[in-house]
Amino acid sequence: MIESLDLSHNRLNSQIPPQLTELNFLSNFNVSYNNLSGQIPDKGQFATFGESSYSGNPNLCGPTINKNCNRAEEIPATELNQGEDEGEYAFDMVSLFWSFGASYMTVILGLFAILWINSNWRQQWFYFIDACLDLCYYWLYKYVFHR
Repeated sequence: MIESLDLSHNRLNSQIPPQLTELNFLSNFNVSYNNLSGQIPDKGQFATFGESSYSGNPNLCGPTINKNCNRAEEIPATELNQGEDEGEYAFDMVSLFWSFGASYMTVILGLFAILWINSNWRQQWFYFIDACLDLCYYWLYKYVFHR
């Protein structure tokens, strides 16, 4: 008794199940922008759905989207899954590294500027570093060298 089924933008892969053709009351169907492949069912209600219901799935074929389904043109499943990482959520790693480096340098330079301007904070910072070094030294002495 389902009348509308919208599965768009869900990262679905594989084929459209042929069992869906048994939904006789289906008037709206949308599986656009997934990673579906294979032939689009053309039985029953599926013969009435337009090309927009399947857009964004480059590996689908059938008369609905005017793309011929030849066995010689089929893409192996290993090639289908390789494109998943480069989808709409992919980002540029070079830009990520440059922005991380710029943020890191900004924080370090800001810390140096604050410590250079404020002598009280600079003194507290050196006391903190000294306490950390003492803690590390005593921990190494107690747990590593005297076992």
